[in-house]
Amino acid sequence: DKDRWRAHEKVAMNLWALLKSISTSDKSVFCYFGSWATYRGGIAKFEVFNIDTTLCTHMVYMYTGLKNGVIASLDEYNDYEENYGKGNIKKFVTLANNGGVKALVGIGGWNEGSVKYSLMAATPASRETFADSAVAFIQKFGFHGLELDWEYPTANGGSANDKENYVLLLQTLSEKFAANNLILSVGVAGSPNVATSAYDFAAVAKYADHIIIFSYDYHTAYDGITAVSAPLEANDQLNVDFSVHQWLNAGVPSDKIIVGVAFYGRTNHLADPNRHDLGAPVTGPGTAGQFTQEAGLLTYYEVMHMLYRWLLYSLCQV
Repeated sequence: DKDRWRAHEKVAMNLWALLKSISTSDKSVFCYFGSWATYRGGIAKFEVFNIDTTLCTHMVYMYTGLKNGVIASLDEYNDYEENYGKGNIKKFVTLANNGGVKALVGIGGWNEGSVKYSLMAATPASRETFADSAVAFIQKFGFHGLELDWEYPTANGGSANDKENYVLLLQTLSEKFAANNLILSVGVAGSPNVATSAYDFAAVAKYADHIIIFSYDYHTAYDGITAVSAPLEANDQLNVDFSVHQWLNAGVPSDKIIVGVAFYGRTNHLADPNRHDLGAPVTGPGTAGQFTQEAGLLTYYEVMHMLYRWLLYSLCQV
């Protein structure tokens, strides 16, 4: 039991050391702050001041949203100082500046859906309106740029024209951002089929400074069997290597590509408790974690918390 705990601790320390070494190299390391984590309790509560800026070259504040075709806060109390708010945007940008890190504001995410973004990107006028609002928002709060996480063009209620309009949107943003010395990054689907439908790879790379591939969640409990959530390689297309090479094979410069890493694990309810190998049948997602309360998911700190409690219990039985 002690050896197993030490093994997990060694993995964590090695990962921490790896991030430290990368952040001091010429590689880009994007760190994401889910602003809703400030509302969690116990060890899951995570404030702006908890961010270790030495691990990052870029920090992304997640998320703002799209309202009436322009960028807007999704939680004004959390984001702004006005009306006795928490003012986390100001804290975030200040922390990044003090740490010598680029601060980006993220817009989109899964809960925002695709429909609003599809409509916004559909005409030159609406693209201009959004781009102008993005520049104004970034400059007002002192961000260094924007990360556009539209999930995903042509999918989730989007239009067949999204693939072309997405590039036109990036072109509009890029032109306005270049004039103001701002960074434009995009978050893109890891799923090869979604990516093929959504993106003109070379055209996206022409306008985006950074392309962050959401290279995780290739498999979940809804597959009906156990599988690796984010395999580096596999016999099919659902793996990190294939996703990255979709972009590389289209001529996209490798220094623009950021590989997404999920600091959580996917869990399952096994159909047969005696079958716990890969490919074992499952009845659905695993029990929600104590802190994140999402079925089928355990964060890194929830796993470590469970291991710690298990270790203490084991030691008490000695």
